[in-house]
Amino acid sequence: MCACGPRHNITDSVSVPLITGVATTQLRLSNASNLQQSDAAAMVVQNEEIVRIFGFWTGVLTLKLLAMSLLTARMRFKKKVFANHEDAKLLPKARVAYDDEDVERVRRSHLNDLENILPWVAITYIYLGTNPSTFLAGLLIRGFVLARIGHTLSYAVYPKQPFRGISFGIGLAITVFEAVSTIIHYL
Repeated sequence: MCACGPRHNITDSVSVPLITGVATTQLRLSNASNLQQSDAAAMVVQNEEIVRIFGFWTGVLTLKLLAMSLLTARMRFKKKVFANHEDAKLLPKARVAYDDEDVERVRRSHLNDLENILPWVAITYIYLGTNPSTFLAGLLIRGFVLARIGHTLSYAVYPKQPFRGISFGIGLAITVFEAVSTIIHYL
């Protein structure tokens, strides 16, 4: 048995749940190496509980990411500072500026989310194909989401260090762990 999974005979038929956790497919294998390639290509997850956890918490992160756009807009209207002339015309005494500290803080927090959440979603999706334990995968997923929420609160809402740095570090460590685990698994 290799690190990628068990070997199968030429005529083996395998039913595997796809990452969606809903659909299953029958794979007709022509040789053992096709199973390994098919598993990696289809992102097979053996445990639907992990898919459920990933789906729920990724949904939470998506809503949080969308909320950052609203938080940025709220700050722009509150401070009457906009990035475009046509937006500044909406309010009396509004101005175009790119250096307002409060607006830029929220905007940078949003940018930081984009730089960290999107790679995490991608690598976690692939990491789940390595068939990690439900406990570990759930801990990593929940830990990342809570770290990102903590980062936003300590960056854009109630600016505080060292909380911002700690929450960033936790999220980064989880992403790096999943990436390294995935690379090692698929070597």
